[in-house]
Amino acid sequence: MIYVGSSYFDDIVPAKKAGWQTVWYNNHNSTISDPNIIPDQTVRNPAELRDLLLDLAAQVD
Repeated sequence: MIYVGSSYFDDIVPAKKAGWQTVWYNNHNSTISDPNIIPDQTVRNPAELRDLLLDLAAQVD
């Protein structure tokens, strides 16, 4: 399971603390304020998210 979220504080931080893999949909080019909590992947637009999800799905097959 991978958590996809657009808010670093509201989505990525809690998901990482719960032990989940994360994708940060960072369409505002925000910065990471806590170097101890890093998303597993970062995308900046819908095309990047689509490509990443397709790549991940292909790895499962």
